[in-house]
Amino acid sequence: MRAMHRAASLLIVFAFITAACARDDGAGEYLGSVASINETMARDTFAALPRDADPTWDRVQGVVRARSAALGSLGELTPPERLGVHHDAYVITLRALVDEMNRFMTETEDLDDDAFITTLASTETLRALAEAVGRACSALQAAGNETGQGTELRC
Repeated sequence: MRAMHRAASLLIVFAFITAACARDDGAGEYLGSVASINETMARDTFAALPRDADPTWDRVQGVVRARSAALGSLGELTPPERLGVHHDAYVITLRALVDEMNRFMTETEDLDDDAFITTLASTETLRALAEAVGRACSALQAAGNETGQGTELRC
């Protein structure tokens, strides 16, 4: 009787583990990829524009390249269905930011450093889009947390 009880307990544990694995829709791998992309984007951004450096046109162009590369990498990912809406929102807002940054850089490429920095400091559109990207990434992070994955996306 005791052996049957033990066997039944093992079967229940096995069934639970099997069910948990069956629910794995790739969320962990997907979220790990997003975290890696975000980490690379942050590293490349700070390499292009160190914290104490003036945001000259050339340095900001490096930031645009870092965000463009991240956008390309994110666009290649296929999120699990339950994270698809949040993934799409993150990609769409990042694309809007990159597009606006490219437009801004084209319009300001002939300015000297002082005029560029002054113009950059006065643009509300880039600031608002950057905040929207942060919110979209945070929403993806929250949705990822609901999957049981503890991956920090480094938004």
